Amino acid sequence: MRRIYCLLLIGFLCVSFSCFCTSQARAEEVIPRSSWTKLTNHSQGADSSSWSPDGIEIVYNTWDDAPLGAVYKMSADGSNQTYLGISEVQYPHISPDNSKILTVGFGYVWISNYDESDHHHIYGVYDSGSGVPGSCHHYATWSPSGDKIVVPEYTYYGSGYLHSHIITISPDGTDPTVLTNDDQAYLYPVWSPDGEKIAYQKTDHSITPDEADIWIMDTDGQNQQRITNFEDAMFPIWSPDGASIFFIRRYGLNFGQFHIYRVNANGTDAKQLTDSDGEWFPSISPDGTWMAFTAFDESGVRNIFKTQLKVYVPLSVSINPLSTSINVGDSVNFASTVSGGISPYSYQWYLNSNPVPGATLASWIFTPTMSGIYYAYLEVTDLSSDTVQSETARVTATSVPVGGCSFPIEGLTLTKPLTPYLTLIAAIAVGFIVIRREATKKAE
Repeated sequence: MRRIYCLLLIGFLCVSFSCFCTSQARAEEVIPRSSWTKLTNHSQGADSSSWSPDGIEIVYNTWDDAPLGAVYKMSADGSNQTYLGISEVQYPHISPDNSKILTVGFGYVWISNYDESDHHHIYGVYDSGSGVPGSCHHYATWSPSGDKIVVPEYTYYGSGYLHSHIITISPDGTDPTVLTNDDQAYLYPVWSPDGEKIAYQKTDHSITPDEADIWIMDTDGQNQQRITNFEDAMFPIWSPDGASIFFIRRYGLNFGQFHIYRVNANGTDAKQLTDSDGEWFPSISPDGTWMAFTAFDESGVRNIFKTQLKVYVPLSVSINPLSTSINVGDSVNFASTVSGGISPYSYQWYLNSNPVPGATLASWIFTPTMSGIYYAYLEVTDLSSDTVQSETARVTATSVPVGGCSFPIEGLTLTKPLTPYLTLIAAIAVGFIVIRREATKKAE
């Protein structure tokens, strides 16, 4: 029993540590509320913010002047709030040329000039909220070129189920083209910045009416790909560079109980960005540095806030030197420079495509023991598990000659004759022999 208790305790500690680490990683990603800036203070609330293409202004909805919603504009810092005289519509979007505003309301797609004139509907059928087939709700957005509009169109609504498909139309309401044509709920379509893709929310009613995730497809409706698998992901918005998609997830059943997330456009690395009392309808500034969104203020009223985003810089690494020649036994000191990604980083040096045991720091000293050509590179992995490889360095190692030095034998000449020296040596030898004989005779 004692062994079982120990195993259970160890398991509990491991799980607790894992949860703690997960919580820590999550906390590092979430943008703290203290960094938010409140832009509006409407007593009846405000939401559905959208940036102008030049990043100077934001349009949004409020209920202060019209119970069914009025369109306002303001400067990006929240000043100069102005009613545009457009009401009973939602989800305002400014055209790419900054001249028109696109909205939806009462089943219609509406367009007006940015100067408040010529407000008229261009497509749809009247719907007071009963889900009439052919009516348009839930967002309409411009193509990057401004020559097309994408919008969901209801096909069925009843018994708690909603079916809709995504269509494109011209700005004058002509040339409707159906992109999706099955019994699902396709909502909140938005064009990618390069005009090649459309992101949208899709609900599969064959499973549960509330299941929703983010999908993308080509602008002709082909190549539909599921990007998230949360079953509660909604309201996609592209980043200006098209590399990621912002969206919201529900954390409760009450009004406004959402948090904002971001995911790479290929479906990887989803991260939570907000974690307060409810945040939704994100909108990203054209330069990608600010996010406007709806959240509950200190009085519990929904209003528009903004916060600065961390601009993601891709992970990169370089090493030096990239080419060097040394003698066997000498050393080369490799250094690295890492930028982008999310620190802290982990390192692994490779020699001739094999990982070097223990070489897991930003620098590495290589000392060849044999002559030859060696190839070295560094792999770096960041906190989000992104991995990059440096360029490959070339090291040429040369053997040192044995002995260290040598002299040529050929060409040596004698400066004096040898005969006198040889004669002297012979004489000394003879004298030594004679002396030794005399000493022997005396001894006898």
